[in-house]
Amino acid sequence: MLTDLITQIHVESHGLYGGRRVHVKLTLGRGVLVGHNQVQLLKRRAGLAGPHGGGSGNGAAPMTSPPT
Repeated sequence: MLTDLITQIHVESHGLYGGRRVHVKLTLGRGVLVGHNQVQLLKRRAGLAGPHGGGSGNGAAPMTSPPT
């Protein structure tokens, strides 16, 4: 099952790999054809998160005050 493979890769990385890295490990490392969105969806459903617990979307830090 795909979720089992994702969980195995997540555990092997000590919880450090996010959806994109897990996707690369699946496609290039194991020859599994799957989209990265599917990997992220299955990780989320399985309760697996990277070291930061997910992302805000664009990777930019929120601004605390407007630039002057």
